[in-house]
Amino acid sequence: MLEHERSPFFLGVGHSYLKAYGDTVSAINRSCDFADGQFPNPESWDAETRRLHAERSEGFPYGPRPPYAEIGLRHIFEGQARFCQIQFLASAGGPELLQTYRDEGYFAPLYRDAFELFLKLTVTQWPERYDDPLVGLFLLICDLAINPTRGFPLDIERFDDLISDVDVGARFTLLCLAAAEAPELAKGVQTYSALEYNDIATRLTDRCGYDHPRAALEAVVSLLGDGGPVDALMEEHRTFGFQAVNTPVRVMVAHYISFCRDKLKRPEFFCWPGMWLAGDKVTPEESALFVDHLSLFQDRADTEQIYPRAMSGRSDQNIKMLVQTFFTGMLVYDLALQWTLQPGPFRYDFKWLTGKSDNAALIALAKHQFRQYYGIECDTCNLIDPPSI
Repeated sequence: MLEHERSPFFLGVGHSYLKAYGDTVSAINRSCDFADGQFPNPESWDAETRRLHAERSEGFPYGPRPPYAEIGLRHIFEGQARFCQIQFLASAGGPELLQTYRDEGYFAPLYRDAFELFLKLTVTQWPERYDDPLVGLFLLICDLAINPTRGFPLDIERFDDLISDVDVGARFTLLCLAAAEAPELAKGVQTYSALEYNDIATRLTDRCGYDHPRAALEAVVSLLGDGGPVDALMEEHRTFGFQAVNTPVRVMVAHYISFCRDKLKRPEFFCWPGMWLAGDKVTPEESALFVDHLSLFQDRADTEQIYPRAMSGRSDQNIKMLVQTFFTGMLVYDLALQWTLQPGPFRYDFKWLTGKSDNAALIALAKHQFRQYYGIECDTCNLIDPPSI
C-alpha cells in the first residue's frame, strides 16, 4: 500500500476500493449476462461516490489518510494456509506440538506474522498443540477477514464504512479485537464443527457490525434455479463447455458460485480443512469436496509449463478447449496490465505458460487478441515517459 501511495495515480484507499469493486462487478455482470438485481450494479454507487469525493472523506481524494492495519491480505493468506497445512499433517500422524514445526522452520515471518498479531490483539499466548481452540479461532477469524460481503456479492449500504467493511487487514484487526472483548471465545472451538463455526461467527460479526458469512452465501445460492444466466453458467461449469467470451471471468464466477453452494452446507470444512481431510474426521464426502475445489491448472517440478487437471464429468476435449480459451484471455489481461501500468515496451514473456522461451505462435495470438479487444496494434504504441512522482 505504501508503494502505491507514492504513485501520482493513487487517489486514496477508499477511492481505489470503489474503483476496483466497480470495475470487477461490472465485468462480472457483463461477461455473465446477469439480470438486473442478481448482483450489485456499480452505476448505482455514483451519487455516494461523488459525495465522498466532495466531502473529502477519509480515504478519498484530498481527504485524510485512514489508519492502515499492521498486516494485509498476503500475511493472512499465508498464515491461514500454514496452520491448515500443519493441522492436516498432525491429523495424518505427524507431530502434534507447534514447537516442533517452529523448530523445523515452518514459521518464517511471512507465515507467523498474522498469528502473532492475533495473539497480541487477543492477549493470548502461543498454544502448545495444533488443535488448540486458539488455532481454531485464528483460522475462523482469517476466514471471516478474507471474505468481505459488501460490494460483492451484497450491495454496499454504508459507504462511509466501506474501508473497514472490505479491507482484509482492517477486518482481521477488528475481528481480533472483538474476540478479545469475549475472552471465552478463546476456548470456543473444541470439535471444529459447523455449530461452533456459526455460533462464533455470529458473535464476532455482530460485535463488528459485519454480515454473517451465511448472508452472502445464501444470497449467491438463491440465484440458482433462475432458468436464465446463472443456470446457463453453471451448466457450462458442469461440462467445462464455457463460452469463448471473456472465459476467465466466466470460469471464476462459476467456481465462486459452486464454492458458495458447498460452503453454505459445510462451512466448517472450508474454515478448517486440515482437520477434516485426515484422521477420524475424513470421509468420502470430504475427499469429494477437496477434489471439487482443487485448482483447475497445475505445474510440475521439472518444467514451468501449466497443465490442466483431469476433472470428473468433463471430457478431454472440453478440458483442452478450456485451457486454450482461458489462457488466451489471460494473455490479453497480461498485455493490458503492461499497457496501463508498466513503463517501456511490451514484454512477451510467456514461458510461465508453455515452459518454453520461444513462443512465436503464442505471441502472435496474444497480439491478435489484443487488437481484437482494443482495436490497437501493440507494436504501434508510442512510448511516453512515466509521470514524475
